[in-house]
Amino acid sequence: MILLIDNYDSFVFNLARYFERLGQSTQVVRNDAIDVAGVRALQPQAIVLSPGPCTPQEAGSTLEVIRSLKDEFPMLGVCLGHQAIAEAFGGRVVRADEPMHGRTSPVLHEQQGLMAGLPSPVTACRYHSLVVEAESMPAELVIDAQLEDGTVMALHHRTRPIFGVQFHPESVLTDVGYPILVNFLQAAGISIDGATPTIDSERRSVAAVSRVGAGMIVEGIVTTLNEDGSPNISPMGPVVDEALTRFRLRPFQTSTTFKNLKRTGEAVFHVVDDVELLAKAAVGEVTPAPDTVPAEAVDGGILTSACRWYALRVSTLDDSEARAEIETEVVDQGRLRDFFGFNRAKHAVVEAAILATRVGILPAEEIRREIQRLKVPVEKTGGPQEHRALAFLTSYIGHALGEKVLASEQAAVRGVTLHVSTPSRLHCGMLAFGEGAARQFGGLGIMIDRPRVKLRVSPGERLQTEGPLAERVTEFARLATTQADGAPRAKIEVLEAPPSHVGLGSGTQLAMAVAAGMAALEGLPYDDVVELSRRVGRGKRSSVGMHGFAGGGMILEGGKRGTRDFGPLLSRVALPEEWRFVLLLPREGAGLSGAAEVKAMNALPSVAVDVTAEMCRTLLIELLPAALEADFDTFADRLDYFGHLAGACFSSVQGGPYAEGIAAESVAILREFGGRGIAQSSWGPGVFCVCPDEHAAEDLSSRLPHHPAMESRELIVAKADNRGAVVRVDLN
Repeated sequence: MILLIDNYDSFVFNLARYFERLGQSTQVVRNDAIDVAGVRALQPQAIVLSPGPCTPQEAGSTLEVIRSLKDEFPMLGVCLGHQAIAEAFGGRVVRADEPMHGRTSPVLHEQQGLMAGLPSPVTACRYHSLVVEAESMPAELVIDAQLEDGTVMALHHRTRPIFGVQFHPESVLTDVGYPILVNFLQAAGISIDGATPTIDSERRSVAAVSRVGAGMIVEGIVTTLNEDGSPNISPMGPVVDEALTRFRLRPFQTSTTFKNLKRTGEAVFHVVDDVELLAKAAVGEVTPAPDTVPAEAVDGGILTSACRWYALRVSTLDDSEARAEIETEVVDQGRLRDFFGFNRAKHAVVEAAILATRVGILPAEEIRREIQRLKVPVEKTGGPQEHRALAFLTSYIGHALGEKVLASEQAAVRGVTLHVSTPSRLHCGMLAFGEGAARQFGGLGIMIDRPRVKLRVSPGERLQTEGPLAERVTEFARLATTQADGAPRAKIEVLEAPPSHVGLGSGTQLAMAVAAGMAALEGLPYDDVVELSRRVGRGKRSSVGMHGFAGGGMILEGGKRGTRDFGPLLSRVALPEEWRFVLLLPREGAGLSGAAEVKAMNALPSVAVDVTAEMCRTLLIELLPAALEADFDTFADRLDYFGHLAGACFSSVQGGPYAEGIAAESVAILREFGGRGIAQSSWGPGVFCVCPDEHAAEDLSSRLPHHPAMESRELIVAKADNRGAVVRVDLN
């Protein structure tokens, strides 16, 4: 039996099917439903570690299984599984230069490991945004395949039957999937019964699902002109020939599309990657109408958001059946932009849109079951657009099935619970303020993964807030709502919240989290951080927290100019995963805020131009390059220097580069124990230092509590958050 550890990815079932076609029995188990003892108890012939939408550290028992069982069972890692093997043996997993989702690449190799006996290059399909860093490859592992730029695509262990491939052998776009799995089975000493399937047979079986007659179905959107000249927008899967010169449309005679085609004989077909538009078009609720421009060769409109378009003219029309057969010819075509591609979340939304059109045809229980299945890939791999689209379709289906949906009367997204989680913000200092500054404020900040703001937002008949900071949440919700009467209709629960006014930017993160949750609940975009900030009145001085909410990382923002609301994002750097931040926060007391902060800012002298120049030089020439190159020593040294420079600009108010009292004492404690890259965050009294890895952070945090002054301080170890806020949608 082949045990497949599922890292929450639907591709695991493709892998299982491939192995089953090779005569193997399989068992699929989720990564959080089995541990090392459970694997041993099953005694599989081999272990396959599946792809997944996270990092190896977040992949349940995967790393533990590799480290504990590497000498007991043959192993194959695919995509995330491949990365986990490298990390388990001491390699580094880093962000790829370019995310790849459903795209093929030529993979070069020297016919070793799983690539033995295969031509070079091979064509392989890739779905990943992380890669194994070639320079950090452990001595036990050998690189078997790479891209032209050196990106690692396959590896094996020098003495054990342990293999990894970054690409997907189970994809029909990979030419050599079956031979690679055969090589693995042979290396694992597992016999194969019968002939090996070919990729051609796999592609034929897949194509049989989507081919009709002599053509293939292509999903997209058709626009036709209504009698009043307005556009009719409808999703459709026409049958097309390989040359894309003839499209066979098959609308029902009851549809507006059919009536318009019969009347005008013309249409425009669009290739799109906007699944939210597809979802709304599927159920006839596209309001307001998307932007179009007139087509030249036919009477019709071209969607400006489309990737490609084809102007069609009817050649024959057969309406002898309820579903008409309309043959059309392409008379003009054009490209507006690159096709983004479809990841698993987008595919799931398309399937859900089809389900929405089958209400009343398919059994209700089957539709409910399918929606629950489609929810998983959207949760794991979807962005804001996919979450909104699936929430919209779920609401539509619920109402169509006559089910009670708990939501406010005018909420556009119903039947959902939203979970919003944000990182905390360390503010390392401002660049300029006062008279003579070309821009006001600006500065450097770092987003860290803990402590976090965590909210649960669900529909309600009125506003209810629970948990810590409930009063502030109430204030932010009233500012954020777009309800006509200004009355939020939601239940907002604060599950976690950092302490206020200690330098973690908790006010901005809480406000943005509430605004994002309210926007999503009311059917509005929740990834427009500028609009969210305006609604809740944040970013009046620093825009670091706003930009950090959007995407995490180390943030450099350029400050405000004139009457502009927010400072522009100049740089966002993803800090190395292994670096750690050790924070010292007061158990009692807080930094300046509110009216006291405004008074203090007004009392500060202007920052000298040469001081601003030196801070900018330090950031652009030293600190940012060190972060990009993972040069810890330079980063720590320059961060300490920058923090001191920036803090000195506030000396007249806070008594020195670091706030008098607990903040300055905390800095002294960190220096005494060898801390590096020390800085005060915002007004303090929280301070922090940076460590090169988890071991160094553990060593420092184990020694610090022995200092007598630590009784009044809380110690937190965090790592950089390179993602920003996360909004997860649960379908009720």
